[in-house]
Amino acid sequence: MRFRKKMSDRTNEVRNRLAEWGARKSIRAATLTARSQLRKTGATPRILIDTDVIRSGVTHTNCWVDTGELLWGGRVSVKTGYRARIPKKVSDDRQRTEKSYLPGIADLASTEFLDLYTYRQLEIEQWRQPIRAKTGDALGVSIFKDVPIKRLEMLVPFRSSLVHADIFPSKERQIELLQKIPDDEWREMQKTVGSVHLLDAFHLLTAHKNKIDFFLTMEKKFPNHIRTLKGQGKLSWITCELVNPSELGQRLSIRPVDIRLLGLICRPFPNSVIFNRN
Repeated sequence: MRFRKKMSDRTNEVRNRLAEWGARKSIRAATLTARSQLRKTGATPRILIDTDVIRSGVTHTNCWVDTGELLWGGRVSVKTGYRARIPKKVSDDRQRTEKSYLPGIADLASTEFLDLYTYRQLEIEQWRQPIRAKTGDALGVSIFKDVPIKRLEMLVPFRSSLVHADIFPSKERQIELLQKIPDDEWREMQKTVGSVHLLDAFHLLTAHKNKIDFFLTMEKKFPNHIRTLKGQGKLSWITCELVNPSELGQRLSIRPVDIRLLGLICRPFPNSVIFNRN
């Protein structure tokens, strides 16, 4: 009996390793063309990554599966169960399509074909999100776990204007502080873009001032709004391109990947019964 169990465990381990190997190869295959083109050009695109992209990168969540109660020692009733990893529900087809390009983007960044960036104001937004919206890890699986994300410094006068700001201000306080920044280009952006998209406009301007190639976001309304303004001859001086993951993927020849493959790469929890959940 013990021998059968050992053989069964070994078979499952081999099967899991093969599935993990196949999933990693599938993701790597999705970026082969992109790698070839980037090698030829010698370019390393610089990308500012929005908070909603980090949040969308969490593809699986960990949950507790209740298996009922058992008598411990024949007398004490205890709750039993185990932790399981399940895919996050995707709200619509557009989100599913956009997410399918994130594994390839993360793979290129992890092998230094792309440089991903964040900065102080985006970090403030991330701190306002639930823990699971940041990196996943203990509470789930994130595409961007262990992917290097560099940090931009806000340029003068941005830095001097916010040096005495709250460490982690509310959204209202953050907007209030940003509106006071004495910068001509920023004043023009506020008047042109409007208050609804003020935070995103500041991220875009920061990317522009830092000579970032792309500002990557999951949003649809803000990129469309900026394209409409540029079509009217406004903000033509902004050099950073605002893109969704699918647009960046098509630009760099990255193929979409079924995000369910990530569940094969990140090892599941052992399906053993765990006593006393609390």
